[in-house]
Amino acid sequence: MAMRPVAGALTACWLFRSAFGEGTVHGRARDPLREWMESIVLPLPTNVTTELPMGFGTFTLIDGYCQGFTISDVLSEDLNDGLTLGVDLRITGVGLNCFINGYNVDPWDDADSGPTRLNVTVGGSSLNATLKLNPYYSFMVPELPLPMGEVLVPNCSANLHLTDLASNGSGSLHQFVEDTSDGINSMIAMIVSGPACTAFTEFLEVNGTSFLADAADLVSMMLFPPMEVEAPEVLTPTLDWGNYPLVQVVQALLTERFPLFSDRVLQLLKVIEMNATVFTHENMGLDVVNIGIEGAGGGEKPGLAVIAE
Repeated sequence: MAMRPVAGALTACWLFRSAFGEGTVHGRARDPLREWMESIVLPLPTNVTTELPMGFGTFTLIDGYCQGFTISDVLSEDLNDGLTLGVDLRITGVGLNCFINGYNVDPWDDADSGPTRLNVTVGGSSLNATLKLNPYYSFMVPELPLPMGEVLVPNCSANLHLTDLASNGSGSLHQFVEDTSDGINSMIAMIVSGPACTAFTEFLEVNGTSFLADAADLVSMMLFPPMEVEAPEVLTPTLDWGNYPLVQVVQALLTERFPLFSDRVLQLLKVIEMNATVFTHENMGLDVVNIGIEGAGGGEKPGLAVIAE
């Protein structure tokens, strides 16, 4: 299936964030989505060991985090399967800043082993990930599943490009970074790519699932059928106009003499002092002094117009 530009799940975030309004920052129009993404802090997984190339031994990630997340474009492919929603994302123009605290074990000389802290800035990178959202079956309304179940990221791969690198600590890796920081971008990118993708996966699976779980039952309550409302108590008898004599006369005319009035005018009860009281209530009353019936529509579509004064 062809890839197509779409903001996918991030578009939903943009719509949500945009509801808070727009403004300006340093003379520029605010971008709520960009501001929110830059505020995200992704903790890196702990105690992850990676084999380094070029005989540098192993590097164990003790802790760390990434922040300042930016992107330029998102492409997606629909992977929906029945009630399970799925999307394959290709995020390009990825930028972020990662702070890494780890320990390098030198395979040749233990004295050259030591802690290494890296400050890595990434730009112009890409991230590919597959997201799946399972249906949620509420115990309240199990026959109406909601797309608010477990969030899964079964596949994730990152292709990171370093734009800046700084290091402090001790050991051979730290010294090598200090001496040749411009020539080891690929090795450091390899160190960061795996943990960054793991952090992205854990962030969506843990936080996304937790957020949806908190909201699922509240949304489920909205799916209940409306409660039956009892008929209001009748305080006064309802007036039945069908029993009023004048209305009965009109009904009889419509039933028995209808064709006679087509294209004609019939004056009924032309009595100046008729003053028939139809309705009174406290200081308000309704009197009928004259009723006229006009034929309309001709022979093909005859009709009547009743005029009361």
